[in-house]
Amino acid sequence: MKLCQKNTCMAAETKPLVTITGITGYVGSQVASAFVDSGKFRVRGTVRSKDNAEKIDPLKKAFGEKFEEIDLVEADLLQPETMMKAIEGSDYVVHVASPFPLAPPEHEDDLIKPALEGTTSVMNAAIAAGVKKVVITSSIVSIGMGWGLDKTVFTEEDWSKPENFKFPDFAAYAKSKMLAEKKAWEMVEENKGKIELVVINPGLVVGPNLVSSSFSSGDLVGGCLTGAMPEIFASHFQMVDVRDVAQAHLEGVLRDEANGKRFILCCEGRWIVEIATILKKSGKFSKYATHEIESEKDTTSDKPFCQPTTYDNSASKDVLGIKYIPLEKSLVEMGNTLIATGYIPTM
Repeated sequence: MKLCQKNTCMAAETKPLVTITGITGYVGSQVASAFVDSGKFRVRGTVRSKDNAEKIDPLKKAFGEKFEEIDLVEADLLQPETMMKAIEGSDYVVHVASPFPLAPPEHEDDLIKPALEGTTSVMNAAIAAGVKKVVITSSIVSIGMGWGLDKTVFTEEDWSKPENFKFPDFAAYAKSKMLAEKKAWEMVEENKGKIELVVINPGLVVGPNLVSSSFSSGDLVGGCLTGAMPEIFASHFQMVDVRDVAQAHLEGVLRDEANGKRFILCCEGRWIVEIATILKKSGKFSKYATHEIESEKDTTSDKPFCQPTTYDNSASKDVLGIKYIPLEKSLVEMGNTLIATGYIPTM
């Protein structure tokens, strides 16, 4: 532990405390970085075990000396008593998204139950602790799923329609995000005046990784880069840089005008094959087997992501002040960090 001057320590103690769940993950680590770099908060991060070197060591390496500014506490989202203890004394809580799976779970409850119970646990703990505001990472799949082919433009006023989900390969994830988000809004309504809520709804999150733990967009972009995906599936995703997502969480805490609102976070929509095209044309990865072999498009189907859609991101710019990082920059820098962190092999 570092020694410090008395006045410096007292000043640090007066900063509000924010607790961030999932701090060792792809998004969570960048969210923590945004809060630490702001210099406006004491930062606490939840981990399942502080002794898990596989999770903690990459975080230490990524943060360097700033790692000492993070207070790690052990907690499990599915053990409410541990969340109560972890969140105690916090002024703010940032609950980062559950993983985005590329492969469907064996049973939909494998995703829905932990997402719903985890969010409930966080909200109960935050309310009990007298937290001022919770910022939650949701997803645009809480907004634009199950609408069919007739609707292709979405705003924060829209909610997905799980009763229309016909494709179980993605339905579980979409349901888990939507039900968890709705539960959070319900709990705020039940405790009106006691706590504020802000929800961030990003598209597919890309951009540089700080840690090497597995994440789906890392597998996706890494697979495009290395040629591990022999055929790139014909899907169209709204994409956003992870650093913009992190900044949105920070601004959600800082700005009172964000209270009670959802925010779509997306830079632009692209077909997945365009990821490979961008990486290949950059000239930065010439040693890799990047290819552009795409499966056949089926834009007449109402299967998720089979046609281009538009998500209105104006609120994120007008209220949160987000200035989006260009997608090409996000993808090239992501490729570089996937290599640097050993997520994909060096060629």
